[in-house]
Amino acid sequence: MAVKDSNYFRRIVVKLGIILSLIGLVAFSLIFYVVGNNYDQTLEDETYSATNLITSAIEATDQAAETYERLVDWRMYSVSKAIAVQLKGRSLKSITENELAALRDEWSLSDVSLFVRKGDDIVVAKSSDKKEVGLSSKDWGYWFTAYQQLFELRPVQVEEGFSKKYFWAGPLIKSVLYSKQFLYAYYYDGTTDYIINPYISANDVQHFIDAYGPNWIIDKILKDSPHIAGIEVLNIRPFLDNDQSEVVEPKKDSPVLYGKQSFPLPGDRAVLRKGKEDSVYFQHQGIKYKKIYVPLANKREMIIVMDISKRDRTMYHILEMMVIIYVVAFGIIYAIIRWANARSVYLLEVIRKMAYYDELTGIPNRNYFQEYLKTMFDDRRDHCFALFMIDLDNFKTINDSLGHAAGDQLLVNASHRFSEQLNGNGFLARIGGDEFTLVLPIDAPQDAENVAEGLLSSFREPFLLDGHEFAVSMSIGISLYPHHGRDTDSLLKCADIALYCEKYKAKNNFSIFEFSMSEYKNEDGA
Repeated sequence: MAVKDSNYFRRIVVKLGIILSLIGLVAFSLIFYVVGNNYDQTLEDETYSATNLITSAIEATDQAAETYERLVDWRMYSVSKAIAVQLKGRSLKSITENELAALRDEWSLSDVSLFVRKGDDIVVAKSSDKKEVGLSSKDWGYWFTAYQQLFELRPVQVEEGFSKKYFWAGPLIKSVLYSKQFLYAYYYDGTTDYIINPYISANDVQHFIDAYGPNWIIDKILKDSPHIAGIEVLNIRPFLDNDQSEVVEPKKDSPVLYGKQSFPLPGDRAVLRKGKEDSVYFQHQGIKYKKIYVPLANKREMIIVMDISKRDRTMYHILEMMVIIYVVAFGIIYAIIRWANARSVYLLEVIRKMAYYDELTGIPNRNYFQEYLKTMFDDRRDHCFALFMIDLDNFKTINDSLGHAAGDQLLVNASHRFSEQLNGNGFLARIGGDEFTLVLPIDAPQDAENVAEGLLSSFREPFLLDGHEFAVSMSIGISLYPHHGRDTDSLLKCADIALYCEKYKAKNNFSIFEFSMSEYKNEDGA
C-alpha cells in the first residue's frame, strides 16, 4: 500500500512537474516574445529618433552656416570694392608687399594677393603672404574658370560660390598652403591689370559647426545612449572612390563628414552602392551588433551601429529572475523612452531656434520669414495680404559714430517698438542688417496704410543710445498680394522698389508699390 501510494505521489509530482514545466515554458516564451519585442521596438524607436535628430541637425547647420557664409561674402564684396578704389590706376609693379600688408591690416583680413595672367595660366604675382607668390591656378577646376570669366569682365557662372558684378567668392575651402579653411574673394573691374584677392579665415564657421552642429549631437547620443555604439555620416562618392587626396572642400570631399568611422565591414561598399536603406548583423570581439544604413540627401549616407548583445544578456537574466527582471526591465525601458523623447524635444527646439530666430533681436529671421511667406501663398489664395520692407534711415551713420554695440541696441529697441505697435498683428522678421519685413493680412490697401502710419509714429519718440537721445526714422516699401504678384520673388521685388523710391525721395515715410516705380528706379540708375 505504501509502495502504491508512493508511486501515486510520484506520478502526481511528475504530472505537476510537467504541467509546471509547460506553464513555465509558455510563460518564458511569452515573456521572451513580449520583452524581446519591446526591446527591439525600443532600438528601432531610438534609431528612428537619432536619425531624425541628426538629419535635422545637418539641415539646420547647413542653413545656418550658409547664412553666415553669405554675410561674410557680402562683407568681402564691400571690402574688395574698397580695395579696388584704393588701388585704382596702380600698376602691379608699383605695388609693394608692405602696401598689401597695410591693406590686410586696415580691413582685418588674413592676407591680400594679386592674380595676373601668365601665358595660359593665372598666377599669384604679389601677396602680403610671401608663400602665396607663384601659386598656379591652372589645375584648380572651376576656380580657374571663374578667374578667366573675371578677367573677361563676364558674369561668373560656375557651380559654386557667390557672384556679383566684377566679383566672385568661392565656397569655404582648405588652403593649399595651410591646414585652415579660408573664404577667398576675387574682384576685377578692368581698372587694373590684376585680380584683387582678399581672403579671411573661416575658423569661426567651423567652430560653430563643431560646437552646435551634428558632431555635437552625435557625441551626446553616443554618450547617453546604452544601445548606439557608433554613428557616422558619409559622402558616398569620395568614400566609394577611396580618395586619399587632400580634402579641399570638406562638405564634398570628406569621406566621413560627421562622426567617426567605426566597425568597418567588407560589405559596406556593396550596400552603399545600392543607395537603399539596409541593415546587417555582425560580431566584433564577441559582441553582437546591428549596422543600419540610412540614405540621406546630397548623396550622403548615415550609418548607425547598434549594440544588440545587451538584448541577449537581458534575456539570460530573465531566465534567472523572471518576475523581478521583467518589472525592472519594463521600468528601465519606459524611463529610457521618456528620457529619449524629452531629450529629442529639447534638442529639436534648440535647433529650431538657431535656424529660425534672429540671435540679436529674438524675432524671426530670414529662414522663418521665407517659410512663413510660402505658407501665406498656400493658405490665402483667395485673400489679400501686404508685404512690408522696412529699412532704418541713416543706420550706418549711427553705427559708425557710436559703434556696433549702440547699433545693435538700436536694432533691439526698434524691434521692440515694432512688436508693441503691431500688438501681435502680422508676422515681423529681421532679414539682415537694419532691414525688417512684415507680412500683414489685410482686407483693403487702407489697412496697410494704417499700419504703416502706426509704425512711423512709433519712432517719433527719440531713442536713448549711449546716454544720448537720437531721432531715428524709417522708410517703408509695401507690395500687395495678389495685385503686385503671386510669388515670393515678385512681391519682394515690388516691395523693394517701393522702398527704394521712398528712401531716395523723402525717407521717414512709406510707399505702396506702383508699376510706374520700376521705370523710376531704372532711370535712377538702380
